Amino acid sequence: MKNIAKLYDLSLLEINELLILEIIKSISAKREFVITPLSILGASGFPIANQTEVLNNKAKTRKIKQILIDLKDKGIIEQRKSKQDYLGIKEAAYNLI
Repeated sequence: MKNIAKLYDLSLLEINELLILEIIKSISAKREFVITPLSILGASGFPIANQTEVLNNKAKTRKIKQILIDLKDKGIIEQRKSKQDYLGIKEAAYNLI
């Protein structure tokens, strides 16, 4: 994969819709990709297997979740009927249209 921004190193203000869409498109071009806030974080190098890190970065997860909702409203992604479950965390999942 080409250079994907490391969301772990970015501040909350640096995470925006364009950056998230770039990550989604980059990963989706290589393989089938279920879009969730945690899958985006994981694809960018965030240690999502470490639940403490995930819980300590809820603001980033919430911001990505809101960006995904905005992308859904714009018709760029569509929400799946079922939720994804990762380590006991259930999330809305999306597909790239």
